[in-house]
Amino acid sequence: MAESPRSKNARSKDFRYIYANGLAVQFGNNDVALIFGVKEDQATNDEHILEEVAVMMTPLTAKNLAISLTKIIEHFEMTSGVVIPIEQAKIDSIDNALMEAALAMQKLNPSPTS
Repeated sequence: MAESPRSKNARSKDFRYIYANGLAVQFGNNDVALIFGVKEDQATNDEHILEEVAVMMTPLTAKNLAISLTKIIEHFEMTSGVVIPIEQAKIDSIDNALMEAALAMQKLNPSPTS
């Protein structure tokens, strides 16, 4: 049997698993940060997250992650018959945050023709 590429990986002495049901994202021109944590009060709409760990990556790595996660979720939904719902308000919130961030970055780094 062929050895999987993952079996060649080594684990840091600090490697650990965490549970996360909350996510925050930060990005700039050169990197993306995914901040994972736990929503402390699931009974309310409070979005406060106890941040546990941040993972910094390049935009290329973030895109590879996005494609991988999309394929994994598509496979899960197809094989389980369960469609994971996403509220339109959440999608709109993400779109609005991206537009605001793009405008803020444009103000900090105006193009030479501006």
